[in-house]
Amino acid sequence: MPNPVHVFVARHVSTMNASQPRATHVAVRDGRILGYGDAADMGAFGPAEWDDRFAGKVILPGFVEGHSHTSDAPVTPLAPLFTASCAVNRRSATGRVLGEAERITVAQALHAVTLGAAYTLHMDHLVGSIDVGKFADFAVLDEDPAEVDPAALGDVRARATVVGGQVFPS
Repeated sequence: MPNPVHVFVARHVSTMNASQPRATHVAVRDGRILGYGDAADMGAFGPAEWDDRFAGKVILPGFVEGHSHTSDAPVTPLAPLFTASCAVNRRSATGRVLGEAERITVAQALHAVTLGAAYTLHMDHLVGSIDVGKFADFAVLDEDPAEVDPAALGDVRARATVVGGQVFPS
């Protein structure tokens, strides 16, 4: 008998998948994503254990450190949202904008620390987006990075990390 399906419920799920960029539920079995969508879509996977502890949170694909974008670790903290914020805002410690023409959008920065980094590592078939068959690795955030003021992107906090479908609180 297969292991049970585990359905994570969120305020919304950013899939990084152009065909369906947002969802509210992710179905997982044996550490892999079975599917995503709304509550009605989850019925296709049979009986499930529903986990609503992230109902007010945002699920984003797990961050991938591919040193493919703006990470200067160990010079700067290994913190993907901080890294994304630096690429979006390009401000020095004194607040001066450095290379304004080099700023990127929040969407581009999030892609860089998720699917873009996975692609660079030739792992985009396994991680970097929330898609069927990929590892159930994602971050649970207190806010939606796409909806906060870009200047506050670095202030968005992870509340949990899910690796292979197993939850690790922050």
